[in-house]
Amino acid sequence: MDSATIEHSPVPPHVSSNETDPEDVDNNIGLIPNPVTPDVLVRPDRRQVVYNAEERKVLDAHKERYLASKSVEEHKSVAKTYILPDIFQYWDDIGHEIGDSRTQTRKLVAWMQNTWRGTKVAETVIAGAAMKRTEVLWQTRKDDVFAEIARLMGLDSVSTQTPNWFAFRMKALGIILQHMSALDLEKLDRQGEAIVSAANQDNERKQQLAEKHAISRFSKGTKCHWNEMRVLSLSFVAYTDSSNKLVVQVHDQMAELMEVDAPLFESQYRPQVHQMKLYVMEYITQMKKILNPGPQPWAPGGTGKNVRDLNLQFDHYGFPILPPALNTKSGDLPVKKELEDMVRKYLAKHYKLATGGKTKHVPYKQLQENQARFIFPEYLPSGFEMKDPRDLTLSELLSLIDHILGRQETHPTSHIFRFSVVNAKRKGYNPVRTHYPDDSGNEHFKPEKPSDPVPIPVPVPVPTWTVSKQPKKQSNATKA
Repeated sequence: MDSATIEHSPVPPHVSSNETDPEDVDNNIGLIPNPVTPDVLVRPDRRQVVYNAEERKVLDAHKERYLASKSVEEHKSVAKTYILPDIFQYWDDIGHEIGDSRTQTRKLVAWMQNTWRGTKVAETVIAGAAMKRTEVLWQTRKDDVFAEIARLMGLDSVSTQTPNWFAFRMKALGIILQHMSALDLEKLDRQGEAIVSAANQDNERKQQLAEKHAISRFSKGTKCHWNEMRVLSLSFVAYTDSSNKLVVQVHDQMAELMEVDAPLFESQYRPQVHQMKLYVMEYITQMKKILNPGPQPWAPGGTGKNVRDLNLQFDHYGFPILPPALNTKSGDLPVKKELEDMVRKYLAKHYKLATGGKTKHVPYKQLQENQARFIFPEYLPSGFEMKDPRDLTLSELLSLIDHILGRQETHPTSHIFRFSVVNAKRKGYNPVRTHYPDDSGNEHFKPEKPSDPVPIPVPVPVPTWTVSKQPKKQSNATKA
């Protein structure tokens, strides 16, 4: 599709073309481009000019007549009778070299077909739409179709192994449909609806269709909305692919539909769009849990017989979730060892996420000595001192669990608990940034203030000797 571009004066390579005057800045969304009315239509590669504003005035005078025509032949008639003579006359008046008129004609017709679209919303065939009667007939009465093919071929019987049988298939289907009554056709339509309904229950098929058609269907719908109502949209398209992974993609055709040669929205606001994708994934994951909560985990009596019921749950990104049915106020609790293991696994999983998958071993010694740096206060109970879970008392364990369970009800899974830094060394204390999957755990990171330098003792002067140097021998080339 042809697109409009904005001509600017040359910008030095080190200066961003998006720099704007402070008055043009929206504090909520960051820098926005200065509004400029495009004057020249060019192809995306910016090399081939199509039609400028004056030429567009000549062409647009016939746009309504062109769009009112109903067929390809009518389109051609309007182009030959009205549009081509006027644009050729305009070029002749301004002394523009037309060149090969046939080439210009083909170019103009192609441009109109690609640019001038009807305002009627196209009927898009979607998954679940009624099947064609010929397809339903083929699926439900295959024996009758083969019998009709055999009659057309002058044979007693045919099968898929019969040479050239397929060439008679559509003709046979048409003959059978012609001889069916209105009642039979209605019954055939109901059979088609049943087939489509059964196919819609096939999740594997849905996943395959989503991978293949999701974006293209959004593209068609977006173009229809623009042609009919001049509506622009930015869509976050979410679906489950054939590997059962939740996928979120951004669908953006705004610049293309407006015929402006500009960067995509996602490329201009990449961090914000990435974060929005994560929010969409997290929201959908929560909705799925509400729809299908599964068995409620619980370990009655603290006997240790149902330790598996204390297994952690995880969201799409691997953030751990404590069993929501665990009630720290109940007298019927698991034994302390089971709670220790659960909390230890919870912290280990978080630390592995924070290190970008490098290690799950939490440096409890360094954490205990520098708790304020490793974990922000909101993620822990008031006055809580973090230790290895094995060193926590039962009341301390229950306090920590109760705090995390409370945050699970009010916060996204990625912000129930977080490490603010991780240790870069196995021994000693060297805090570095976290690398959580959502890339939002580093906003509080501040490098440690370097310690005062250790004074270096002044060395005792030692005797020095003067070494005489022999003059360098000059090469023959130097002498010359």
